[in-house]
Amino acid sequence: MSTSQDEFSVRGSFRLVDDLAAEISEELTTEFSNVVVIHPQQPLLQEAVSNVIDTLSNYYKVSVMEIPDGESGKSLSICEKIWQHLEDHQSNRRTLLIGIGGGAVLDVAGFAASTFMRGIAFWSIPTTLLSMVDAGIGGKTAINFSGFKNHVGTFTHPSKIWICPQILSHLPETEMLNGWAECVKHGLLEGDELWEKCKNQIPPVQPHTLISFWKPFIEQQAMFKANIVEQDFKENGLRETLNAGHTVAHALESYYTKHNLPIAHGTAVAWGLLIESEAAPWHSTQSKSSAESRSITSKNGHSEDWIQTLQYLVTTQYPSLQIAKHHSIELAIEEILEYANSDKKNHHGKIVGSVLESPGNCKIQTPLNKSTLKSLLSKYLQA
Repeated sequence: MSTSQDEFSVRGSFRLVDDLAAEISEELTTEFSNVVVIHPQQPLLQEAVSNVIDTLSNYYKVSVMEIPDGESGKSLSICEKIWQHLEDHQSNRRTLLIGIGGGAVLDVAGFAASTFMRGIAFWSIPTTLLSMVDAGIGGKTAINFSGFKNHVGTFTHPSKIWICPQILSHLPETEMLNGWAECVKHGLLEGDELWEKCKNQIPPVQPHTLISFWKPFIEQQAMFKANIVEQDFKENGLRETLNAGHTVAHALESYYTKHNLPIAHGTAVAWGLLIESEAAPWHSTQSKSSAESRSITSKNGHSEDWIQTLQYLVTTQYPSLQIAKHHSIELAIEEILEYANSDKKNHHGKIVGSVLESPGNCKIQTPLNKSTLKSLLSKYLQA
């Protein structure tokens, strides 16, 4: 009996591997008529991509398509090119499409696979920290549309997700920080041990840390995401907590995209987490019990203002928020709030978010006061 998307085991779909090509070769069968590989125009990934293609070519007819890296590749026009590539290579319902890359590439490749001929098989090979712990797990596919991030998409699980931490050794620190923001988000949502691991500076990627820290850490992060997705695949409640920080983050991304000032998703999420946490009704600087509500007791028995810790993490590790050229701070804030007001999570004209009360406690659909958001954006935006 076939398994529905809602019953699909997310944890059963991903594999942590040391040798990507060798592991894939053990899983290949004759069930596919052909394979299409989608990957970004990214020289750092060339070796990994080539090894996978060489392995696949021993079993199937393989065609390869490069698409732009990052958010510029998540467009309807790129998706149309993928569909056309599939058509040009005589693809059918038994075609396997494999996405190799970061979250943006996997988003558009997954969306193309989920819609071509009403859906073909899709394998995901995340190659960034962000996609290994978050974007590559969970079955959300999407493209950007009409200036809004992830405006058109589907809920469709990859049938296999291959996670190879060794690939991280090829990434620059800026790309690692991009994923670290989502790790921090998971740490805040889970609290306890995971928050303790995430509230420090990001560890370096070296041979010994790949074994001692990164491999078990990535597995823990991926399992955290998978557990939530399995409980609430279509985002009817619990999964909404994963949107923490993302109302402001998506508004920032839309603003910077409009003005041709690219901002990394992780940078936007880091600032979104901080701003939304400070803007929460129970943490607002206008609240008399603000200091008390922000204080938690850590395992070592010390009291911690966790928002102050988050503020230190964000301000010391991530680029500051700049306003577009020829913009006043007032105009920038107005545009950012307009995007926040148009977020698909909103209702009844209110800006809402999944907001942290404390590490391990998140409230979904929480209204965010516009004047408080305006004050915080004014605090953190720089001319």
